[in-house]
Amino acid sequence: MRADVIVDATATFDSKMAALREHASKPIERHFGAMAENLGRLWGARIGTRYAVAFTAIPIPGCLPGATHL
Repeated sequence: MRADVIVDATATFDSKMAALREHASKPIERHFGAMAENLGRLWGARIGTRYAVAFTAIPIPGCLPGATHL
């Protein structure tokens, strides 16, 4: 999977999971929770942290090329 930027999310991962639980339309405990945790750990392993999130730049016509940092 491609990622332009991977950011350490260890300090905020519990807040992310709590926010996901607030979406009543998402079966967080049955499906999305395990997926979010697994992806967080996999991205984290790439940069040597417990959890991380990944971002992929999407070009927008008329804008400058993607930022090199967040």
